[in-house]
Amino acid sequence: MNVIARMNTAAIAIPHEDDPWLELANEAGGQFGKIIKYAKGEWLHGENEVPIGTEFLVLIRDAMRGWVRFAEKKPVEHRIGYIRDNTKFADRNELGFADKSLWDTNDRGEPNDPWAQQHYLPLQHCENGDLYCWVFNSHGAKQAFRDLARAYSPYRKTNVLPVISLQSNSYRHETYGKIPVPVLKIERWDDCGAAAASTEVLAAATADINDDLPPF
Repeated sequence: MNVIARMNTAAIAIPHEDDPWLELANEAGGQFGKIIKYAKGEWLHGENEVPIGTEFLVLIRDAMRGWVRFAEKKPVEHRIGYIRDNTKFADRNELGFADKSLWDTNDRGEPNDPWAQQHYLPLQHCENGDLYCWVFNSHGAKQAFRDLARAYSPYRKTNVLPVISLQSNSYRHETYGKIPVPVLKIERWDDCGAAAASTEVLAAATADINDDLPPF
């Protein structure tokens, strides 16, 4: 059973501190639904594993990307927009916070850039209709998304959306050994009718988005 989410949206996110009411509404993933991440070969929602093979309708028209600023490992500012609006990443030099002496440090004591590029891909569980969002920035994740975008391109002017299953693969790196990578396996294409065109996901950020995925 495929269920299409219908939500009103704001196109561009604003910093948390600018709107305490919106921040309250977004607590615990309220805007994106349930946050999914891929780490060490597993798909996870919080501490819970999302089984390999789970199928989702991809609300790809509502995919977003942009910069997120972190402070004390928490997101505090977002500059993101819809990919469908041809949103590009701003130049890092335009974002400020360039003084490395003021940056938080990582586990090795090295300064960690507070700005990170992030992608958001909304998904809808094919069985129960629950809304999820895959948050990612790793190289492997971006490649999986590019593969999906390439496959979707011929359908971009239709109401057809991809249904994918979550999968995992790996490759061997000369230095780091076995590197797991996410796979979005296209199972079929669904014609969602007029509802697909009105499906949108709010772009403001949630308090639990903190993507610390490895660099591969």
